[in-house]
Amino acid sequence: MTRASTFSVTGSINNATLTVTAVGSGTIVAGATISGTGIATGTQIQNQLLPLQSGEALGGIGRYGVSIGDQSTASVTVSGTYGTLTVGGTVAGNFGIGNVLAATGSVVAGTHITQNLTGTGGAGTYVVDNNTVVSSQAINVAAVNVETKWVAMSTAQAGELIKISDHPLG
Repeated sequence: MTRASTFSVTGSINNATLTVTAVGSGTIVAGATISGTGIATGTQIQNQLLPLQSGEALGGIGRYGVSIGDQSTASVTVSGTYGTLTVGGTVAGNFGIGNVLAATGSVVAGTHITQNLTGTGGAGTYVVDNNTVVSSQAINVAAVNVETKWVAMSTAQAGELIKISDHPLG
């Protein structure tokens, strides 16, 4: 089941960094879409910048990377929206950051997990990058393969180094 979640903070953006100086409500999470005076449409929180500096807190006051750079705002009210996925019951598969949700029904195609809240791969609560409300239904994670241009040029035992190259032999 997914539900819409929100937060409201005071902050300013300089290039691709949102600096939050006060939290009105909620928790700031990766994958949330933000809006406010002078903020480009479609801007999303990518991550909280670490290490935390004095006075900063996870999900609260602090510095955050945003998806659209070259922005500059004065101190404004920033509203954020995101989806919260609650996984319960019989869990098949491993729910984790970057996984795309696969389901028939009302889950929006391409919705993926951006942050773990209480989940560790199974039952729990996760942040998703779409805040469409979905009632209880079967949801799986799609297998995601990552293709790279790198190829192994040598063999090794577990824990040993191997040589890699972007120019395969042949």
